[in-house]
Amino acid sequence: TKMLADSIGGAQKGETVDDAGKRHLDDFLGDWKLDIWALDAQGNKITATGRAKGILEGKETARIDYADITAEGFDPIPGSSVLTYSSSKGFTLENNFSAIQGSRAYVGEYLPAENGYNFYPSTNKDGETITGVIRSNVRIAMRVSGNLIVAETYTLKDGKETMMQSYRFTK
Repeated sequence: TKMLADSIGGAQKGETVDDAGKRHLDDFLGDWKLDIWALDAQGNKITATGRAKGILEGKETARIDYADITAEGFDPIPGSSVLTYSSSKGFTLENNFSAIQGSRAYVGEYLPAENGYNFYPSTNKDGETITGVIRSNVRIAMRVSGNLIVAETYTLKDGKETMMQSYRFTK
């Protein structure tokens, strides 16, 4: 039904796409269990687990704080992601993790049909991710569905877009 579709995602009647995206920032709130996998520079899968907590900072910013992220062979990796909407910049994402020097900034868009966001690097801070991927070649896709958030990172490999990392948040 239309009411069910509106509650799951997308823009509601009379709502702009940006307004729908701002409304869905609330979906990031709460305590989350986190399961992660990533491909290292050799293409081997690394897995990690942790916890996350989403809070609102004003009406147009959701902050996700990560705690206890652990993976075999790595020190614990605390960090945060900040999703913001501003009328001048649209949607932005800033990731800041202890394993990475400085924060990483992305610009993006809300996709109502997917109830998700796509983010692209907003600066030319090249260099590699902790798993060996060139930073400027990534796209981050985030989808929200009730008690589930999926954030996936894609990169170009051999001329094809390939998923290289996935964060799965569950309540």
